[in-house]
Amino acid sequence: MKVIILFSFLMSLHAVVYCNEADSLLNVLDKSLDKRLIYIQQKEDNLLQLTNFLNSSKTKEEKYRRTRRIMEEYSYFVSDSSLYYSKKCLDLALELNNDEYILDVKLARAYLLSFPQLFHESFSILESIDPEKIPTAYKTKYYHTYIYVYHNQIKDINDLFYRNKYRKEQAKYIDAYLSFGDKNSVEYLTILAYKYYMNGMLEESVRTVNLILQHPDITPYMHAEFLFNQGGVLMESGKEKWAEAKRYLIQASIEYNRLAIRKNPPLIYLAMILQEEKNTDKAYSYINIAMEDAKMFSNSHRYSIAEKTHTLIQDTYYDKISDQQTSLQYYSGIISVFFVLLAIILIFVYKHNKILNKTKLELFNANLTLKEHNRIKEIYIGHYLNMSSIYIKKFEDYRKSILRKLKSGYSEDILKSENDQLNNTQSEIDLLYSDFDNTFFELYPNFIESVNSLLLEDSRYMLKDEKKMNTELRILALLKLGISDNKMISSFLRVTVQTVYNYRSKIKAKAIDEDGFEDEVKRITI
Repeated sequence: MKVIILFSFLMSLHAVVYCNEADSLLNVLDKSLDKRLIYIQQKEDNLLQLTNFLNSSKTKEEKYRRTRRIMEEYSYFVSDSSLYYSKKCLDLALELNNDEYILDVKLARAYLLSFPQLFHESFSILESIDPEKIPTAYKTKYYHTYIYVYHNQIKDINDLFYRNKYRKEQAKYIDAYLSFGDKNSVEYLTILAYKYYMNGMLEESVRTVNLILQHPDITPYMHAEFLFNQGGVLMESGKEKWAEAKRYLIQASIEYNRLAIRKNPPLIYLAMILQEEKNTDKAYSYINIAMEDAKMFSNSHRYSIAEKTHTLIQDTYYDKISDQQTSLQYYSGIISVFFVLLAIILIFVYKHNKILNKTKLELFNANLTLKEHNRIKEIYIGHYLNMSSIYIKKFEDYRKSILRKLKSGYSEDILKSENDQLNNTQSEIDLLYSDFDNTFFELYPNFIESVNSLLLEDSRYMLKDEKKMNTELRILALLKLGISDNKMISSFLRVTVQTVYNYRSKIKAKAIDEDGFEDEVKRITI
């Protein structure tokens, strides 16, 4: 039981390692694909340079070798162009009358014709070659060409009868090759790995491909292709192998992109895995590139696979976009409601702040008024305490004087003193008003100017003595101090209530705004 648990743990750990490595490699692949057009341009520049070398060839032999080099370069890039140069190679080989060249190019053309599904033409070329007359050095190439052509044909056949028929034919050439080929060569290991694959021995095929990937004779193009083949075999081995397959396919895609290989794009299979992993965005991006490469290379089979995969991924991609749009509309609705509520709250807050600011202003003004009233109270209370003290002292002195005179028997002097006191009342009242005026102007030095600003121009007050007010101004001063009751005003000014009323009416008649005049007077500040 412990062994099973340990094995399960190691397997899960192994999967996690592959997953993390694959995610890291995907970032490398994305950066590589960003340079895709640069790599394609480099490939085209290299082909242009080879074409220039071809045009400068001095001999047919040199021209043949350079044409064949261009054919090989195009065999990974554009199938039609490779076929075009293979025909030129064949013509040059015939002109040179070189049997090895003729055989070599015929075998190359037979393989190249199988990509655009020209299998009749491929087999016609192969059948025109007499295997008994083939030099030993070309025997293996003859067999593996048959194997590859059959491979491309079998991929495009859905009919089980013909599929099995062609597999049997292919198996004969596989066995013939393996009985004849160099067991240490990359090509031998390739055919052996292919045999394992065709016989369903996938683990043996994977092990053999690993040997090929470590072989010293492997070329960059072959290394890229075998990474792709390994990923494909691992995909067929079951979903438990997909994490490992994904790693090989990513590595293959990176090398394919760097070398500008358009034949059998591994991005097709990588997109399938990513689609299964619900990574639809990357899958959609990769399958589009794979379709473009398959189309440019003229590989009908790969393009057909890419197209089917593209349709599947595209449907999922559009469904995802549709779901995102639905979610977007839903959240847009929520956000719209939120903004409406926010707008209502902001309006409410704005109005509340407006009321609050108004209240603050009113409180501020009320505080100013309160401070002003407190200041007035302090001044008037201090002043009138002083005056009360003076009048009390005068009354004490007068009372003492009366008592002395009564004790001395001077009754006539008392009567005379009382009479003098009555005659002195007016001077005391004048002193009171003068004191009131001085105290008020101390509080409101600009009061006259403020009142005049509220009156019609020809009705403004001009004081002879700037420290002395007339009755009308004293009434206004009392209004400013908060005394608006006519009875109280009449008592202070020692006139009748009717007289006060008349004065107030007269003053309002001089005002610019009669109705609001007295309120404006009350609002006069220092």
